[in-house]
Amino acid sequence: MENKNTLIALMLIMAIWFGYTLLFPPQPPGDKEAAMQSESPVAEAGAGEASSGEKKSPAAGDAALDAAPIEAAPADAVDVVIDSDIYRVVLTSSGARIKEFTLKQYRQTSDKDAPPVQLTQEGPAQFYTMKTQGTEGLSLPANAPFRLQGEATDLQLGNGESRQVHFAAVLDSGAVVHKVFTFHADKYHFDVEVR
Repeated sequence: MENKNTLIALMLIMAIWFGYTLLFPPQPPGDKEAAMQSESPVAEAGAGEASSGEKKSPAAGDAALDAAPIEAAPADAVDVVIDSDIYRVVLTSSGARIKEFTLKQYRQTSDKDAPPVQLTQEGPAQFYTMKTQGTEGLSLPANAPFRLQGEATDLQLGNGESRQVHFAAVLDSGAVVHKVFTFHADKYHFDVEVR
């Protein structure tokens, strides 16, 4: 009797799953690109408002934030280099993501002339970024043009030192997205805060 109920439940779950996929098929990738291209005049209009001095911001503390509205294509990307005794990291403002992560104390082979281990290789952003997308219209492209908050683009970490790199972007809706990376000189792990 118990197996019969389990079998019926599994059959109902499969019927619901197949029915849902037939009634609500996923949108093909080509349609998403066409939708983004049709939204680009809206992004340009938002950029025009921001340049005329009217900045939308959800909080009073973010009024002085130096960030650009999100566009489909990245603006001139700024690279930030974080260098410590054990690693070298290169961040880019295009998507506020890690572009390169090299371990200085480890070699690719046992040769002493071998290059150091590189954990990431630059390629299409879709393969190495965490997508930020929601059901209420929030969509942050992988190559969104973030602005570096601060002017330091070459950070040297001393023994026991920790440093933060802060990126921010403004969505067309006026919402502000922050990505804050915290690196520690003597540890391989780092912290990322997205708010």
